Amino acid sequence: MRANGIPIIEPYSPFLGHLPLMRSLRKGLPRDAHGSYTSMKIIQNWQTYFPTAKKCPPLIYLDVWPFISQPIIMIIAPELCAQLTQETPQPRHPMFGWAMTPVTDGIDIISMNMADHKVWRSRLNPGFSSRNVIQNMPAILEEVSLFAQRLKDTIDGDSGEWGRMFTLYDRAVAVTFDIISIFTLDLHLNEQTSGPGPLLKALRNLITRVKLKNIKNQLERYTPGFRHDVSQNAATMRNILLPQIQSRFNESPSSKNQKTVIDLAIKDLKESGYQPTPRLMNIIVANLKAFLFAGHDTTAQTLCWVFYEINKYPDILEKLRAEHNQVLGFDPKLVTEILKQTPHKINKLDYTAAVIKETLRIHSLANTFRQANPNFTFSLDGIQYPTYNCMIQTTPTMTHIHPDLWPRPMEFIPDRFLVPDASLLSLKPKSVFLSQKKLRMGPRPITLHNNTYITPQNPLFSLSRMCNISLRDNTPIQPPFNFHLC
Repeated sequence: MRANGIPIIEPYSPFLGHLPLMRSLRKGLPRDAHGSYTSMKIIQNWQTYFPTAKKCPPLIYLDVWPFISQPIIMIIAPELCAQLTQETPQPRHPMFGWAMTPVTDGIDIISMNMADHKVWRSRLNPGFSSRNVIQNMPAILEEVSLFAQRLKDTIDGDSGEWGRMFTLYDRAVAVTFDIISIFTLDLHLNEQTSGPGPLLKALRNLITRVKLKNIKNQLERYTPGFRHDVSQNAATMRNILLPQIQSRFNESPSSKNQKTVIDLAIKDLKESGYQPTPRLMNIIVANLKAFLFAGHDTTAQTLCWVFYEINKYPDILEKLRAEHNQVLGFDPKLVTEILKQTPHKINKLDYTAAVIKETLRIHSLANTFRQANPNFTFSLDGIQYPTYNCMIQTTPTMTHIHPDLWPRPMEFIPDRFLVPDASLLSLKPKSVFLSQKKLRMGPRPITLHNNTYITPQNPLFSLSRMCNISLRDNTPIQPPFNFHLC
């Protein structure tokens, strides 16, 4: 590859491949640290890892055999992301199905082949349309109002003193799980007040079993403990979800106002003449599990990261408050009723949406793995990059903090998503725009996209104007009342 002008990340050992490199990248990190931290190290110090390169390469080849049998390609350049997912879209890697097996048996929409994915996406899409999200706004707002009130009660906001420290993530998981449960099933689980319940506990236990396929994780799946835990938790979820599906098949079309994801999907199946066969029921259960997983976990993380960032930038918090005052009125206690009556106002909160986008730029939560067809190669600046027998991984962290693509990449600047000035947005706005959309604009885009932005917005409406947010050892922002974010 070097002979063809393709730089290889250093150090590389003919015997150990890139295993020493990966070990050095993880040095100083917790054992369970997210992979984005190693990606961050590479992109911020690319001159060290590519000493002979004049500019940062558009992709990275990694050899981590025998832990993963295939070479890995990590995509950096947004142009290559577009080639992979939009211009000549490649299928998802079988790794997805294997990793998701503990939760969904590998038959969910994420793990399906392209043909099945298109069919099921058409059935499930209506439930996640912008229109349906807006229709479900009252239920979302009720949960968010409870979330804000419980925070206020916990910290005794009327006292004006700092309350006890608590973990925001647990609260965020509870509210987002309550919301996605109502949104998909009209199932009111009350996780915020009486949780964690059996459905959430079973899902969270299964999520810990979702891992990439390597020697260690393959061996783990043969252990009695693994099989027992997965079987027990999967049965718990199935026993709760299956009756919900069966009841929908037994209902008449006019028996209720059908707005949930499962209602609309089963309505389509019944109109197409499908019967509730065991295989069909298994697929629906698998997709419900996938939606419950994706619909609460990343949203809860996003919410925590948003509060983390606005804690560091008081001027951004003030801009949020100003926008909320302008669009939603000056009394945060009336937000719920205002949005119930005029839910379209959520689309006018441009700065709030920009704050969430900037949060996800710096704190990317997900990537994708693709398996290239035999005749597929990347091409950029006259160089061909082979992909045969490689596992291709998009790395949003590398793209989103790439200094050649973003001015001041580690600074939190929501305005970069609002102004037409390309120097603030990025040096290559079109390419970065493609990168931001790569997961949802290809043939297999994110089904939960509308929910991804709307759900985190809602807690901000109340909390941005009611709470003083402070990290440990940080100077607090001016409060009406206070809580610590851990």
